[in-house]
Amino acid sequence: MSEAETFDERMEVLRLAMLESARAQSEAARLDERRKIIRAQLVKKFRADGKAVGESEQLAMATDTYENAVNEHYLADLDAGLKKAEAEFLRIKWDTWRTRAANKRAEMKL
Repeated sequence: MSEAETFDERMEVLRLAMLESARAQSEAARLDERRKIIRAQLVKKFRADGKAVGESEQLAMATDTYENAVNEHYLADLDAGLKKAEAEFLRIKWDTWRTRAANKRAEMKL
């Protein structure tokens, strides 16, 4: 395998990891917004039942629906963080490989 093929393969692995990270971050952001919408809808429902604002907020946050939304967001945020860390690790690994390859070429010229 030539150095160019190895370079291209490593860059493709890094590119795919970065895309996965971006998708995971986007999903976490979407679920965070969904959580906020669910909370607002629940507060609105409790307010329509004549509850005070503070009480409505507490009741909304105590529902299974809101708890599920919080948990979904947490898991998506965790996944996004792990994928970002993996992409960063691959970037560092690629930089290290690139530096070693350059040093090896420089040594061969000596």
